Amino acid sequence: MLAAHLVPGYFAASRSQSHWRPEWSKAQRRWLWTTALASTVAPDLDVIYNALFRGFFNHSTLWTHSVFVYLGFGLLWFALHALNSQPYLRTWAGLVAAGGFSHLLLDVVAHGTPLLYPVSMWIFSLAPRRVVIGGVWAYLTDPVFLIEPLLFGIAIVHWAYQRKLNVRHRKWILIGITSGVVLFAVVFILTLPHLQQAVTPSTTF
Repeated sequence: MLAAHLVPGYFAASRSQSHWRPEWSKAQRRWLWTTALASTVAPDLDVIYNALFRGFFNHSTLWTHSVFVYLGFGLLWFALHALNSQPYLRTWAGLVAAGGFSHLLLDVVAHGTPLLYPVSMWIFSLAPRRVVIGGVWAYLTDPVFLIEPLLFGIAIVHWAYQRKLNVRHRKWILIGITSGVVLFAVVFILTLPHLQQAVTPSTTF
């Protein structure tokens, strides 16, 4: 999973807004939005670092993909919720937990990740075997990649419906996004055999 990790963070922040306190400043609200979005991509910062400075496109810091890290933030949220204490810190911790868990879930669906690190190096995955083995290029040339435009399309439609737009504008946004996602999916599926052969010309699974 690539940029679509941001989508669950957007929904988490949007949904939590109904619980934000009126006395929270604009800076505090911006920080909650930043937290919601950043927590969904933070687990992959090692990939970006490795690609820029170490010459390979892969993970090297596995604890960022461990369920135990985000379980800690989830327990902090639960404790503060049970005590009805520190509403801002509680919201912040909840957004970090939501972002982290959503990242892990999408990784399991898209390619696989060691959820129980450092207890176990077992890769939890629902993705096709060629994606688990082949890495990022195999992911980019597999139908599972279509999750990305689908998630972005859903987020854009939701954003449009949250704005004070008239029914006509909302209708055209829905039609445009749906048409774009469907067109992309059709073109992608039609060119998929050529894309897969270009990435793995002599490999069979």
